[in-house]
Amino acid sequence: MITEAKPDFESQLERLKKLSEMEAGSNVVVEIAYIVNSLKASSSSKGIPEEIIKKCQEGEMSLRQGLMLAKKAQELLRSALDEGLFSA
Repeated sequence: MITEAKPDFESQLERLKKLSEMEAGSNVVVEIAYIVNSLKASSSSKGIPEEIIKKCQEGEMSLRQGLMLAKKAQELLRSALDEGLFSA
C-alpha cells in the first residue's frame, strides 16, 4: 500500500506564503483553508486560523455566487444577440 507523505511544516508555510501572493480564486481559498486547518492544532493563537478559514469559506461562496451571476449575464447576452437587440 502506497501512502502519500504529509508535507512538513516548513513546506506548508512556504506554500501558504505563495498562496497569499497569488490572485484570489476558488482553488486558492480552498487550499489556504485546507493547509491552515491542518496547521491550526500547532498554532499558539487559535482564533486566527479559525478567522482565516471562515474568510476562505466566505470568499469561496462569494466567488461561486459571482460565477453564477456571470453565467446568467452570458445567457442574457446570448439571448439578446439571438434576438438581434444589438445591431449596427
